[in-house]
Amino acid sequence: LLLLDRLAACHAVRGASARALPFALRALDLDPWNEDRLRRAMRIYAAGGQASAALACFAGFRRRLEDELGVALFAYEGAQGLGKK
Repeated sequence: LLLLDRLAACHAVRGASARALPFALRALDLDPWNEDRLRRAMRIYAAGGQASAALACFAGFRRRLEDELGVALFAYEGAQGLGKK
């Protein structure tokens, strides 16, 4: 997981969202409850111009929380600016 995180971060810092995204999503698949990995995937989606995909990523996390843990979660405050430039 650490290697996936580092690869995603390295590509993201260089502005290579398309290269960073597969690493970020794989790390999130392997550790779906990790909020840092969720935020990284959302940031990479947003940086690549895919704000709706970033919001869908969060919506999936929110559904898992509700379905598996019975925890209701309010909308992510940082998501408000994802579609704005």
